[in-house]
Parts: sequence; C-alpha cells; structure tokens
Amino acid sequence: MAFTVGDGVRVAPLDGGPSRTLVESVNCVWDWTPDGDVYFTSDALLGRVPATGGGSEAVEIVTEPLERETIHGLLTVLPGGKMGVFQVWYALNGEGAEVWAIDLDTGEREFLVAGHSPSYASTGHLLFGTPDGVLMAIPIDPATAELTGPSVPVAEGLAVFPALGFMNYAVSENGTLLYGAAGATVDLAQLVWVTRSGDVTPVDPGWTFSPPPANYGWRLSPDGLRVALTQLVDENEDIWIKQLPDGPFEQLTFDDARDRYAVWTPDGQFVSYARADSVGYFEAWRRRADGTGTPERLIDDDTSLTQGRWSPDGEWMVLRTGSLAVQGSGGRDIVSFRPGRDTAVMPLVATAEFEEQDPAFSPDGRWLAYATDETGRLEVYVSPFPNVDLDKVRVSIEGGFSPVWAHSGTELFFVDLANRLIAAQVSTAAGFRVVQRETLFTLPLGTIGQEITDFYDIAPDDQRFLMGRLSGGGGDFILVQNFFEELRQRMGN
Repeated sequence: MAFTVGDGVRVAPLDGGPSRTLVESVNCVWDWTPDGDVYFTSDALLGRVPATGGGSEAVEIVTEPLERETIHGLLTVLPGGKMGVFQVWYALNGEGAEVWAIDLDTGEREFLVAGHSPSYASTGHLLFGTPDGVLMAIPIDPATAELTGPSVPVAEGLAVFPALGFMNYAVSENGTLLYGAAGATVDLAQLVWVTRSGDVTPVDPGWTFSPPPANYGWRLSPDGLRVALTQLVDENEDIWIKQLPDGPFEQLTFDDARDRYAVWTPDGQFVSYARADSVGYFEAWRRRADGTGTPERLIDDDTSLTQGRWSPDGEWMVLRTGSLAVQGSGGRDIVSFRPGRDTAVMPLVATAEFEEQDPAFSPDGRWLAYATDETGRLEVYVSPFPNVDLDKVRVSIEGGFSPVWAHSGTELFFVDLANRLIAAQVSTAAGFRVVQRETLFTLPLGTIGQEITDFYDIAPDDQRFLMGRLSGGGGDFILVQNFFEELRQRMGN
C-alpha cells in the first residue's frame, strides 16, 4: 500500500512489517503500475518512483506544464500499464478542467475530453465528471487510450468539491459504485483544546463548522478570546469569527471569492486573509474584526500570496507564495512587504531549487521560523529578521513543518513527519540556539493535521493547543450495486 505522511510517499506491506519513505515533497499519491511504480503529484506535476525505492535519484517527473496549465493529478493507470489518464487543471477551482491520456513510457500525451475526476471501469469505459456533478462514461481502448465511441451520462447528483474542482467516487471491479451526494457537507469539524500531554477537550461541545475540503486552518486572536477561520457555506469559502468558548459564530467576509488563511493583526482590530482572484491567484486583504468598514487590499502585487503573518509591531507582513504551478517558477517562497509603504513584495527566504513555507514571527519580532525542504524533506529553521541571510539554525531533526512560537518566546513548536508535536526549548540571549527538544504527543486520532495549512495555534498561557477534529459528514453517500449493468444498458452494449 502506498500512502502519504506529511509531504512524503511511504509504502507498507499489507502482510506486516515496517513502512518506508519513497520520496519527499509530494502533494498526493495516485496509482501503481503492474511492475511496481508509484505515481504521485509533486510541485503540481506528475511523477513516479519505483516501490523498491532508490532515493531522489530514482524519482522521475513524467509531465511538463503546457500553456495555462496549473496542476496535473488524479492519474489512473490503464490495464496493461502502458497508458494512463489524468486531470489537467487550468484554475484551482477546476474550471475548464480536461482529461488527457499519457504514454507512461514516453510521456507523450493527448487531449481526450473536457471534464474532471477520470477513472477506468473494467467494462472498458473511461469515467469522468462534469462541473454540475454528472458522471459520464465513454468507451476507451486501454492499450492505446483511444476513445471509441460517444460519451453518455451514467449517474447524476454527485458532489463536486467547489474549491478543488473534482468529485469523490469509486467503482469496484465487480461493478459497485460509491459516491458523495450533491449538496452534502462533506466534512464537519469541531475545535478542541489539546493539553501538552495530549488530552483532548471540545471548545464548544455543541458547535461544529464546515471547513473547506483541503482545510485552511484557524488562528486565535491576541487575547485568546476569539478565533478566525474559513468555513465553506453554499459552495463558497468565507472568513468567520467564533467567540470562545460558546459565544456567537459570525461571518466576516461575504464576497464570491475564496477567502482563506485568516490571521489577526497584532492589536486584534483586523483580520487579514488570502482572497482568490478569478484564476486562482491569492491576494492579501484585511477587514476590521467587528465587521465594520469595507475590506481592504493590502498590496497591489501580482504574486499569489497566502499564509500571511504580521510582525509584532505591525510594520511588516511576511507571506508564503503559491506553488510552482501558480507562480510559474521558484516553487513556494517566503516574501515580505511593509503595508502602506511598499508597492511590491520582496523575496525574503526564496530559492529556485527548494520550497519555503510556514513563516512564523517570534514574539519579540527578532526571529523568523519557517520550513524548507532543502535537505530533501521539510525541516524547521530559524533566521534573524529582517536580515535572514545573517544566520540560519536548524530546529527539527526528524523532519518538521508548521512552526508556532510560544508567547514566552522560549519555545518553538512544530510537527514532525511522524505527526508528533515537538516543543523545542530555545535561547535567544546570545544569538539563537536550541537548548533541547521534547515530544509532547502524537496528534490525536481524528484531529486535522495538514502541511501548509494553519491547523493549530497556541493559547496565551502556552499550555493548550487549539486544534480541529472531524466530527462526521453532513450529507449522504450513495451506494449503487450492479452499476455495470446500468452502465451497459445506457451505453447500448
């Protein structure tokens, strides 16, 4: 079995034994070939690696983006292992998505059909979705990936993830279809407090919210009395504010764009956030936390900007740029600007070869923590701010991401690649150094922990962590038995 942990692909034998990492810096794992290659998406492109391993030298990128393409994914290997089908995104919400065929040996590819979420049915049909949640089928020759007939609708009312542009369904070898019904809230979540020893207590036991499918996290206000988060309502992502522990839950943004990565200004008066434009690039915006006034764009820059962080004095904003597919070059980088003064963002921790993400200011504003994969996997580092080139101290030793500073400034928390929350005791008396590292707990079962999202925060007393856990779906899954019989009838064969 192949699966992802943190940002790496691992394989494990189903008859027992240890798992091992095949490759780091991966977004999703997709499928196997008959001879044991594993396909995945990394930096928005399709890659493969032998299940036997071989390190980074064995990794091969099999697709290159064409004009306007942003992401390649959802690869299905066709029977015989020579050909595959995959989805091409042109916008992050899936608008205009297409299904392409690819020769897995040569990398040559060909457009097949407009649509998303491709898969193969053993009846000899390519299945794919439409924007309005219709599952289509079209005859395909698996040896050549040539389409051999017209497409026909075979199921309706499937849920389409509006933020990602695909739908979840699965077809078994014996003809059973499972899918999520349209109009359903795919996941509900609740916020929980987790102590330093790993004990979990709901913040407001009777309250849940609907995070977007990829979850873009939450942040506590400076006084710890409110939390700002992203909620998905009526297929739109907006910023909401919850009064803790059991106060009202009120909407802050009302536009039609996707609003994510809420973060408070140091004085608690504003909430800033990333707002998507029509093609999926994110802009830096803010609005007063009490809902008065109008939203304000913080900088008129064409760079896609997410994961914003304010310096404690409010003079600087540091952000993460989008992925390689969105930016066009350089992968994820960390950039900065001074609101009201600068007209463009400036590179801060930025390389062409590696990805940098998860910026976090120390409470005194003198240090910037971040994660980078320059060692071949994500690790947490700290550099002085704003002169980040003067020094760089590695904090994590077994992989790490999502650093969060304690309010005392004497600890830096992060999650390692085994999903353990680590507390690094640090000293800044004479430069920056790590005194010791302590494993606090493994993320509790069901809690949300996803790289490049703000999935936890620390209470003002530094003794509790605000996390989220899934609390069940808000809609139905539909199981269709003997689906192949219906498919054959609709296809006329």
